[in-house]
Amino acid sequence: LLPRGLYKLNERIGRNDDSSRYGDLDITSRITIQGEGIDFSVIDGVYEDRIFHILEGGILTLHDLTLLNGKGDDPPFTEPESTVDTVLDCVFSLFTDCDTNATIGLPNDFEHVIAVRGGGAIANSGFLVLNQVTIEYNISLRGGGIANYGTVEITGGRICNNQGRVGGAIYNEGNLEINGTQICDNNRGEDPADWPPKY
Repeated sequence: LLPRGLYKLNERIGRNDDSSRYGDLDITSRITIQGEGIDFSVIDGVYEDRIFHILEGGILTLHDLTLLNGKGDDPPFTEPESTVDTVLDCVFSLFTDCDTNATIGLPNDFEHVIAVRGGGAIANSGFLVLNQVTIEYNISLRGGGIANYGTVEITGGRICNNQGRVGGAIYNEGNLEINGTQICDNNRGEDPADWPPKY
């Protein structure tokens, strides 16, 4: 159980580490985190790194919490383009898509010349389950909210106000299932100098 509170990752400053010494929280086994509600259990990446990195073999399940202010390990980008508000119910895999605006980015949208994991809040190469989770105000080149290279199942919750050059909300190179999730006001290509947003 993640008790009520705001948990800032500013004590973990540092990047590009896969052993959880610093930077994002690296997941290599089965982990479940149960929050007390999206307004009460909040993890803040303080724009120093993404929040979770799920490596191959890792399984992360999150319930009833919020992830905000994460920043993927990506180069800068430009050319803003906003999405429309959507609520998605879809299942799609690599190279197939159920949404054609800036919400979902696919591999053919981006040349594979820069070795980045992306994912402002979460980079997933394992298995990720989100139930009633809010992902908000995160930024990354690939997937402002989530970059997926494994399997993701999302039920309910919201993915809003994130920014990514390819996939304002989600960049997908794996298997992704979304059921009844609000996806809104994500941006593709906005200059990161304008972030964090003034809210």
